[in-house]
Amino acid sequence: MSMKKIFTPLFIVGLIIEISAFLISQTNNIPFVLNMLSPKYITATKGLIQLESKKLLAPEDTGFNEVENIFISLARAQNPAEKIKSISAIQFYRKAAPTFKKYSAKVNFPLIVKLSNGQEIEWEFNELKELIEELKIKHIFLYSFIIFLLGIAFQVIDKIRESKKDIIKKD
Repeated sequence: MSMKKIFTPLFIVGLIIEISAFLISQTNNIPFVLNMLSPKYITATKGLIQLESKKLLAPEDTGFNEVENIFISLARAQNPAEKIKSISAIQFYRKAAPTFKKYSAKVNFPLIVKLSNGQEIEWEFNELKELIEELKIKHIFLYSFIIFLLGIAFQVIDKIRESKKDIIKKD
């Protein structure tokens, strides 16, 4: 196989890797890339926005399943499995809760999770925000790492190709 036939595909793959790396690095600025890399993040964010604006997230709303999955994962990590396996979230809502300090008062809106067994659990809204952000970070890191490894692999292939070319020239 001639060097020209090997060089062209390697060059094209190298360009694709470089373009992919650039797009991944700019994920926060290019919405369609973020949607491709982390669709669960996009959907969960829509649910979070609805919780902030309408103070209610029901099963039929966009993002409910993702927010519920985050909640159930967190509950599984903190509770025995037999307690959690039959429980699901049926609604997330925020209600006004005034807090009073010595010289001020303010209204907080804690996040309440209504469970299938009738319980209502208070959950930190900021913790939900952080966990949703982790969805994005985890996926961006994963794809960045894959592109990094592909880049290394093609560098190694190119180096081997060059060393074979040098061996052929010496003969």
